[in-house]
Amino acid sequence: MESIIGAIAGALITAAVALYIHFSGKPKQRGMAYKVLHDLKKQLETPKGEYCRTKSADDNYEIAQHLYKTVEGEIIATEFHENPANYGENDLVRLFRHRDFTRLTCEDVCNISSREIATKNLLKVHKGASLIVIPQAEKYVRVDGMFCRFRDETYLCFLAFRNPSDPRGNRGIIFREDIAESFFDYYKELAERYRN
Repeated sequence: MESIIGAIAGALITAAVALYIHFSGKPKQRGMAYKVLHDLKKQLETPKGEYCRTKSADDNYEIAQHLYKTVEGEIIATEFHENPANYGENDLVRLFRHRDFTRLTCEDVCNISSREIATKNLLKVHKGASLIVIPQAEKYVRVDGMFCRFRDETYLCFLAFRNPSDPRGNRGIIFREDIAESFFDYYKELAERYRN
């Protein structure tokens, strides 16, 4: 039943994204989010409106690294398919210079013992960060990504699409403005609901 709900949620997200892409007009070339997106153009395909796709798994890593280094504002990073306790001192959040960072994960990926390790590691590399673990029985949309709100109220989100059979086949997509704001607001509200 849970896999059916997940499949339906995934189909709804895909449909919403496709509609947004179809109806989006020429991108507004303004704000910090646009500047960061422009800086990433070598890792991305040619922009198609308000979104760009990554070309490789290596590009995904470089984009995440670049976002942590350049975002001035708030980042919510979701880890629903990979245990954040495994990141240790190599966690890319160590590059983020601003205080407002939340990592959102789930209990079936990060159990109680992993949560202690993940929290300790996270606070070691980024003071003031928050780790929030959503209870296992909850229903919500599980998308791994980075959801960024810049201090000028522009938005960027980077979604990671994992290839389950070969991580080298991982890809991603970046959105700006309206759809990025919707994703940010969704995960911000979810994080606030389960914040201790």
